[in-house]
Amino acid sequence: DLSLEALLDVPHITDPANAVLWNDVLDQLNLGEMPPKKKTQPGTEELLAVTRWLTSGLTGFYEKQSGGSRPTLRRLNQAEYRNTVRDLLGVDFDPGERFPADETADGFDNIGQSLTVSTTLFERYLEAAEEITAKAIVSGPKPERRALTHTARRIDCELGIRREGGGIEIASNRENRARVFPVQPVTHEGRYRVRVRVTPVRSKGKTLGVTLKTGVPDKELTIAMKLIEEVQLTKARTFETTVDIPAGETVHFSFTNGAGIPTVSRQRSYKGPAVIIESIELDGPLIEEWPPAGHRVLFAPAEGQRDANAARTILTTFARRAFRRPPTEEQLAPLVQTFADERKRGAGFEEAIRSAVQVALWSPHFLYLDGPDGSKDAKELDAFGLATRLSYFLWSSTPDQKLLRAAQAGKLAEPGELERQARRLLADPKAHAFLENFVGQWLGTRQVGSMKPDPRLFPAYDEDLEEAMRLETEQFIAHLIAEDAGINHVLDSEFTFLNERLAEHYLSLIHISEPTRPVG
Repeated sequence: DLSLEALLDVPHITDPANAVLWNDVLDQLNLGEMPPKKKTQPGTEELLAVTRWLTSGLTGFYEKQSGGSRPTLRRLNQAEYRNTVRDLLGVDFDPGERFPADETADGFDNIGQSLTVSTTLFERYLEAAEEITAKAIVSGPKPERRALTHTARRIDCELGIRREGGGIEIASNRENRARVFPVQPVTHEGRYRVRVRVTPVRSKGKTLGVTLKTGVPDKELTIAMKLIEEVQLTKARTFETTVDIPAGETVHFSFTNGAGIPTVSRQRSYKGPAVIIESIELDGPLIEEWPPAGHRVLFAPAEGQRDANAARTILTTFARRAFRRPPTEEQLAPLVQTFADERKRGAGFEEAIRSAVQVALWSPHFLYLDGPDGSKDAKELDAFGLATRLSYFLWSSTPDQKLLRAAQAGKLAEPGELERQARRLLADPKAHAFLENFVGQWLGTRQVGSMKPDPRLFPAYDEDLEEAMRLETEQFIAHLIAEDAGINHVLDSEFTFLNERLAEHYLSLIHISEPTRPVG
């Protein structure tokens, strides 16, 4: 149904409608659909000449229409933001809990046109910067580690029964009221060891679940809590784990299998399964080093100095890393001025630096990847822009000092240097982000587990098998990259990477009774 009559008098690509027809011709030639199979076929050289002419003409036409194909300035997506603050300040901060979800285009979440910035997102950036700097930059002595055991008198639950022998019994699944939590929140943010003594009652041998979350010690549940994990038990046990708890919050336990019991009086006459939370122990904060690593790296350029010149040195060094290029005086001025203003208000040296770093984390020079210089060809990146693109492609994070130094010295334009840097980045453990993000979106491994199979039809499916499925693809692609193997292996390969769990699953699917040794 393709008519070429409209092209007879206009054998060149001149307008969008004309371009669509020529694009259809190019597609048919590349697919081998034109000429039809029973007709005389053109020779290879003749066919290549036509496809090259069409490709060149279409490329030139679309470049003119787009005004030079200037790329869209794009912001960091959630994964890149998380990895960047980790590498800048040593903070493990996950923005996914509060940032709006990144929009995708063609299955990818790093396309500039889709990564818009809303008012809500910018407000979250402000909140995130305050939380990140509070974690990374500290002042004063190391917080004292304390171990506190909370028994029935020191734990609370609105919809629970206090047992004479100790502990609180909960049978309801109404989490907003049937949560057991210490009445006293932690005073210092950090990692805490949590031990809880749980006893199932009237379970009749069934497995019961207890859910652990963190949040403020509030009966009204005015804010959302963060899910940590779920504990399964068939008999009394002391469960232990480590949890990150913000200052002013604590741990909460609820009964996963509970019934919809609305009142304590109804619970007293309830004869079904329940759990007793006997005691909750919080031990922490567990701090291995003080000050934190991010704090030491930030203040290292002017170690031991606390004047305005030292602050300028610290902020200049940080801005170079955060903005991924040497900062201009105009870019540095808001940071230095913020420090000076905070000091005038009576803030300490660390507190004033913290405020200035927050300003850097709000800056578009941090939040956006570098676009091309407007005074140059629209498709040309400078050395720092090239270093940034390479780093965010392979690491989903900011360039390291070696890459920035190579960019500043002009080495990235030297023959072979870009390839050497790419191979260096791929050899670093941070290159696993490439597998998680690019491969995860390209081959869909991010979606593994999003729609779990019916447990009645597939009782052997569990989280270990799910993780092995995802790792098989990631390790396979990692091997192709490391060995520089051909892309044809993606379609037809004689090897893969299996652990025992996944190998047994595959063997069961093809009904092999004699298990063989897995390959890889």
